[in-house]
Amino acid sequence: MSANKSVCKTEIIIAIERGDTDQVARMIKAYPDLIGTKTSHGWTPLMFATRYCQLDIVKLLVEAGALSDNKNPLLAV
Repeated sequence: MSANKSVCKTEIIIAIERGDTDQVARMIKAYPDLIGTKTSHGWTPLMFATRYCQLDIVKLLVEAGALSDNKNPLLAV
């Protein structure tokens, strides 16, 4: 796992897509601020976990403090 924040943002999204709950848990333990990071399109890790139906990761992120009231600006009406 890289210490470079932009690389970590990419790595956590890949781990979420794969459904790798253990990797996501290790990453947010090592870098807690990853929970609230956003992609260039405004997507958070919680949004990706929801998008890919990774319910265990959704639970993990929420329990770790991820905010569920964020909205993707590209999907705003």
